[in-house]
Amino acid sequence: MLDGAGTKNGWLPLAYGLGSLAAAALHNVFITYYVHLFLKTYALSSWWFYFGESVFMVWNSVNDPWFGWLIERRRTGKVSFRLQLLMYGGVAWSVGFLVLFFPWSGSPPDHPIVTGIHFTVSLLIYDGLLSLVMLSHSSLLPEISTTTEIRAKCNMYSSVFSSVGSVSVFFSHMSWNADAVEPFQTYCLCLAVVCAVTFFASSYWLQSILASNEVSAGSAVSNHTAASPLPSSVSASSASLAKRRMRGASTGNGTAGAGPDAGER
Repeated sequence: MLDGAGTKNGWLPLAYGLGSLAAAALHNVFITYYVHLFLKTYALSSWWFYFGESVFMVWNSVNDPWFGWLIERRRTGKVSFRLQLLMYGGVAWSVGFLVLFFPWSGSPPDHPIVTGIHFTVSLLIYDGLLSLVMLSHSSLLPEISTTTEIRAKCNMYSSVFSSVGSVSVFFSHMSWNADAVEPFQTYCLCLAVVCAVTFFASSYWLQSILASNEVSAGSAVSNHTAASPLPSSVSASSASLAKRRMRGASTGNGTAGAGPDAGER
């Protein structure tokens, strides 16, 4: 494993917490407005609403263990793989967020079937991407550190940034109008862009920090080996063992399972 406690500048918890900020900003707006939008503005029928919610409940109960299994089945490069999912999955989640708030027809009340399909498909896309990103984000924590101190800091920053991200729903009230949703749609577009950039920046920053830690650890092992007064055979064995340990660290050999996407509930 890569020990986040070795990060000299202590930026690891901040980089990790940024993912929670973007997730909270998207999800709080979603859960606040998607029912109002489809029932009041798009005049979604009761039948389509209950159908969409039923399909959504089934999909929600299936995708968590399925995505968790897909993420955990990788034998090597788990940390890198999860960071890639967080980076590109976060961007895709931001786009999926927009799918819900832009109608698929010029006049949704006049096209009930299209509106019902839009509602159902949007829920499936949104929840699937949410699960993928939050499972990756949650399961990163035990992989990037072995110390309780750095884990506590990461959890603290995640909580703080989640609270900050929740402010997005208060700003959204300034643009919300059930009879004229264009300003609200503009707000959602801007929010999605900001969150996509935040997901990308968080993942890229984490990659840079962990890569820097690997280089620092390698340099420390080399210096220790060069200064050791032990016989050459013992020094060679120690260096070989250290390299094997570092090689295991670089492939992300953590065994912790993917945590649940707590932000979804």
